[in-house]
Amino acid sequence: MNRLPSILLIAIATGALVAFVAMQAAAQSFEPDENGSTPEADSDDRADLAWAFQEGDVFYARETDSQVQVQTFMGQTEESKEETTTFMRYVVSSVDDDGVATIESHFDGIAMRSSSQGGEVEYDSRNPEHAELEGLPEIRPVAMLVGQSFRFRVNSEGSVSDVKGYDEIFTELLEDMRRDAPQFIELFETMFSNEFMQQQLQMMFDILPGEEVAGGDEWEQTGEQWLPALGTLNFTNAVTYHGNERNDDHELANLSVTGELDFEADQNSSIFPEGTELSIEDTEVEGEVQYNLDLGWFEKTESNMSMVMRIDLGDGMELTQNQENVTEVQRLSAEEWAEALGIDEDAEDE
Repeated sequence: MNRLPSILLIAIATGALVAFVAMQAAAQSFEPDENGSTPEADSDDRADLAWAFQEGDVFYARETDSQVQVQTFMGQTEESKEETTTFMRYVVSSVDDDGVATIESHFDGIAMRSSSQGGEVEYDSRNPEHAELEGLPEIRPVAMLVGQSFRFRVNSEGSVSDVKGYDEIFTELLEDMRRDAPQFIELFETMFSNEFMQQQLQMMFDILPGEEVAGGDEWEQTGEQWLPALGTLNFTNAVTYHGNERNDDHELANLSVTGELDFEADQNSSIFPEGTELSIEDTEVEGEVQYNLDLGWFEKTESNMSMVMRIDLGDGMELTQNQENVTEVQRLSAEEWAEALGIDEDAEDE
């Protein structure tokens, strides 16, 4: 059997699933305290958890995603590790009379490190010497994001619409895929589409209920994502408001989310031989979220996700991949963002 299609499919499917989970700030819950329980809510606290963007708002974030994958096939085990740090800038370019904001999302910098049995790769868009690496297959999809942007609209309840420009970032890459791997083009076109990004943004923004809540209030968040030739990923989150705390003169709302993921595989996939069974099992997601009530943006999120992907090819051949993913998103001040990227703030404002 040719291992390449199976390995490539797992890389694609895992990447899509990880992105789907990691980009939703909702798929997280508080770390247990020393007694092993979730912190009790302060019933005296209240918070207005509705988006209220102002034209000209600018939010900066450092998003770090770390992955460890252990793949086993026909008795052979291979471990790979990858860490990607992305510097994002979100600019509220306008807000209409109904409170619907248009937000521009900018990829200002990316750093990546990966290691496997094949060797180690390191790339940092802030390092001019790394420009020569941008053509490598494992670097190209990451490097091509730097300096790019897309826009979307979101209302006070977190409903996202009208994503524009995300698909244009990957036009050249998709053309190469049509030539080099046409059997995967439908999946790639979906992953790099405006519609796919809109679904991920929807999970990020609709964590807020769009109304005032009191300590201990709980609400539910649900969604699904169809992945061509793979199946449908469904998630259900129970979100709880645990009260507020102050940090650096900002009021922060603490939310916990208990998440469940369910994957319905397409057993008639055109990518695999007839009779192949694909499953994703033992998914666990946990972490913490802090929402800045003064600024109207996420202050900090941490999430941990683990899962097992199995592909049963029949005749005793099974490919198994265990994956652990840790995602941390930290809001940065304008000064911290400029320092991290080596940017002259005065020049940026011109």
